[in-house]
Amino acid sequence: MAAYESVSQWFRTCSSSVIKDRLDPECISWTKSRIDSCLTTHPHRTSHEKFCPKRLIDVRSEPIRLALRQDVDQDGLAASPCYAALSYCWGTQAESNCQLKTTNKSLPEMLSAIDFHQLPSAIQDAVLTTRSLSIPFLWVDALCIIQDNRRDWEQQSAEMDRVYRNAYLTIASPASNFCNEGFRYASDDKVYIDFHSTVNPTIKGLFSIRLLGGTTRSRDSLSDVDIIFSSIEDSAWSSRGWTYQELFMSNRLLFFGRSELLFMCSTSHYMSLPAELAGFYWIHHDGDWTQHNAQEAYDDWQHLVICYSARCGGFTRNSDILPAFSGIAAHFQKTVCLQQDDYVAGLWRDDLWRSAAWNMCGINTRWHTTLSARLQALGSTADYIAPSWSWVNCGSVEFVAHDSSTKPARSECTIDVWTTAKGENRLGEILTAGLRITGKVFPLPSDLERQKLDHTYRDFCPWVPQTIREGEHRWRIYLDWSPESDSQAREELKMVVTGSYNKGEGMPREYFGLLVHEAGGIHRGKYFRVGVFQSEPNVWRPQSSEKGFLQHVETQTLEII
Repeated sequence: MAAYESVSQWFRTCSSSVIKDRLDPECISWTKSRIDSCLTTHPHRTSHEKFCPKRLIDVRSEPIRLALRQDVDQDGLAASPCYAALSYCWGTQAESNCQLKTTNKSLPEMLSAIDFHQLPSAIQDAVLTTRSLSIPFLWVDALCIIQDNRRDWEQQSAEMDRVYRNAYLTIASPASNFCNEGFRYASDDKVYIDFHSTVNPTIKGLFSIRLLGGTTRSRDSLSDVDIIFSSIEDSAWSSRGWTYQELFMSNRLLFFGRSELLFMCSTSHYMSLPAELAGFYWIHHDGDWTQHNAQEAYDDWQHLVICYSARCGGFTRNSDILPAFSGIAAHFQKTVCLQQDDYVAGLWRDDLWRSAAWNMCGINTRWHTTLSARLQALGSTADYIAPSWSWVNCGSVEFVAHDSSTKPARSECTIDVWTTAKGENRLGEILTAGLRITGKVFPLPSDLERQKLDHTYRDFCPWVPQTIREGEHRWRIYLDWSPESDSQAREELKMVVTGSYNKGEGMPREYFGLLVHEAGGIHRGKYFRVGVFQSEPNVWRPQSSEKGFLQHVETQTLEII
């Protein structure tokens, strides 16, 4: 410590211990001005429905209490009630178990009074923030959903799109890693350094340096945007599964970062000093697909899945993966004018020929090291959350045919698909699902070898056939498991062509589809999806190769579960 003090004195540095209250009058005035500006000048998507959550926390009363929908409506409101919604991290199982929750037993007591001091710090700060902004009600999942009532939980999880879309403001707390960590006070984690120029003696004063998180450290230069968003992007909040749709569905968000207070809507981004930042894109989509054709909308859906699947390693219960995405699915379904049964295990019926062709990627991917282990996992009924053709089973994914603007694609198969919902949320957990596909089916042509690519993590490298006969189509294959060696036997694998695309005029069509293996056991005669394939890119083929390839391939019907 003495050495630290001497070095600190030598460099004349000090780590600021100033703790700023983000609820002081100056910050509250700034936040209100940002909200007022948004309400009066920004052409956001607006909900014309009158909506009130089933329960809200009335923060006007002392003590605070739960209020039922009918109680709030008795206030004579002509439109939706004004309420804030909290988006925060519960934390680990042990941390969340200690959190005050509404249960069947505690509901009557909660309707009478909620002891403020029993609330975890994050919810306490949310109550104080809501009051300071003169917002009468607050929605918090732990308190507004009966946590030990499965039916109520399913009903409320099906309304998440409406809860956050109709909120006057969403309070987001990237500064809190778990529920008992508050966000009201900002830590100024800058180090201030005294500067006196030897070139120009009139230049003197202080400058500060600050440690940024992992997503910005590798960049050669940092913009104001990088600095502002670092405390959001590197937080536990940004990796939590449930917060993705809370971010996406909200019209206005107030972020409490480690040291910043950030107001954001789909039009503007403000930080409490400096002023407005403009001219950059961020993930906060406005959720308006009314101006898109169907294929553009499905492209957007694939992008949402790519972003969301990267968070799927952050769930305490994997069974929450579909419910935590159901709010976005409900909004997409209404906006694009689809039927509820068009949504099948995280994908859309009319785009299945393309969107079922995804491949696993990312560090949170759930790899098995052998095909038998993968098949055993897919055949387990105890841990069933989705069929093998759904990305929900796998962690981070990408899509083989993603951008229809640069890869105009067409279907090469016919598909019949069905799902059975597990509970009352028709877009949430599923009990069973199946896909019957009719198309060109052929055996894997040879054993495989790993195609090693520069700057590509070994598990993500594609596979190619070890032997290719003259005139035979060349394939690039992505497996749903990662063998420990760089070779893989062909076993009884089959390839099912689902679609094709053309990269440009005069170019031959490139094909893609699913790699499948018979399920066996009680599912004999049915198949599991165990990979995906596509035509190997950048390989010259005559235009006539399409006809020559397809005319020798048999059309079959397979059921994939």
